[in-house]
Amino acid sequence: MKLCNFLFRLQSFAKNKVQQEIAAITEISQNHLTPELKLHLITPRCPLWNEPPEKCPLPDPFWAFYWPGGQAITKFLLENASIVHNKNVLDIGCGCGATAIACHMSGAKNVTANDIDKHALEAVKMNLAMNSNTSINMADITRHHQILSNNFFLNDKNFLTLEKRQLHILMETVMYNPIDVLTLGDMFYDEEIVELIFQWMSLWIKIFPQTRIFLGDPGRGFINQHQIFKHLKTVQVYEMPACVNKEHYSCGSVSVLEWNPTF
Repeated sequence: MKLCNFLFRLQSFAKNKVQQEIAAITEISQNHLTPELKLHLITPRCPLWNEPPEKCPLPDPFWAFYWPGGQAITKFLLENASIVHNKNVLDIGCGCGATAIACHMSGAKNVTANDIDKHALEAVKMNLAMNSNTSINMADITRHHQILSNNFFLNDKNFLTLEKRQLHILMETVMYNPIDVLTLGDMFYDEEIVELIFQWMSLWIKIFPQTRIFLGDPGRGFINQHQIFKHLKTVQVYEMPACVNKEHYSCGSVSVLEWNPTF
């Protein structure tokens, strides 16, 4: 028992240290498409903005940027709360957690924020605490799954590599069923991941046909050449504000897409 308590304190210390490092390299920003959310982000006002990646004390801090596709899908779900209200939501590749937090704020029954980067999940904890009155009481269910509050969960499993049997086991053992809404924000960053997501979503919808799948994407050219485009319908388009265009190379408009297997 003493050993377990010691290991728990050691783990808590390590996580607190990561959160201190996150706070040190980011600022709390509302300068984006969803100013109702306060988020720990690396912005042009942060020293790391103009530094090479190796200067960052935490590896590959993709979670510290609020990518345009993520901003669009978060805005969409805040404006259309009925889509997730009283629903079970899974946010894949959650990054800073904005979309998952927006679903939580919009009255989702259960929300799981998923990212393979454990530093991202630490940032999600910090961002949720700033944007919710929910008390944060972390408890591990399994090595890959944590309860952050009574209806907000963290998961670091790589869902996109799971096959049919593995998906069934995961959903039956550590997560609520069914998943009503699945979100992916700005995940189409190269052709290889587009193909992987296409194959995975095709599998998912065969197993869980009731799930609505929403994606946010700034319209990178190669997606239009992929067969996945035939299965996506545009449900909303947002013009990015000047501050976002400045930070993300004039991305212009960003689309929210819904997967439709009948297309």
